[in-house]
Amino acid sequence: MKPAGWFIPVAMIGLARQMGRKPQPFTSSDLFGWLPELGSSKTARLACTMLKQRGVLTQAPHAVPDGYRRPTNPQTWQLTENGLEICRATQQAAARKANAETLVAHNRRQPKGHTLRYRLWSLFRIRTALTSADAVSVLADAGEDTTTLQTRISRHLREWNAAYPDAVQISAKRIDGHLRYVLCVDLGPTPPAIGSAQAAAKTEGKA
Repeated sequence: MKPAGWFIPVAMIGLARQMGRKPQPFTSSDLFGWLPELGSSKTARLACTMLKQRGVLTQAPHAVPDGYRRPTNPQTWQLTENGLEICRATQQAAARKANAETLVAHNRRQPKGHTLRYRLWSLFRIRTALTSADAVSVLADAGEDTTTLQTRISRHLREWNAAYPDAVQISAKRIDGHLRYVLCVDLGPTPPAIGSAQAAAKTEGKA
């Protein structure tokens, strides 16, 4: 059974995808045509009504007054000034959640020999900003010693920052007391080789 209001984020994500840079007026029938996963035109109409209540949609200027609408001139809607940004934010949040869920599922399928460093680096590339506590919440397996795991994660993040300070930086703002690491330059899918980076730095210093 679907939760109440399940169609609201579906409609918002669909509008963000459909409207692009220049939002155009549309009807609930248009919305249902773009998003058949809404299930029915009735659900599409309800979504439009509820999005109006939330300030995401408003009646288009040329809309027919409520008492005069007919099947041939249905209510026309448009996004409010902030509506498109709200829909885009919902779309981005859904994408981040999907990426995180994919990563969690991938991590659970990895053999024990697959190192924490690879899993952490993959998460870091997806999030681009990360604390050790955030990483533990995603990477910890059931029953795992999270204190030890967080210590290992913190060490990896510190090493990347020390070896690649331009790519991995520390934010001035802490999150719940934890250092927040920011990936400013994507170094690729493979975790940076700490040893080789430090050796290269020492060689340059002697030159």
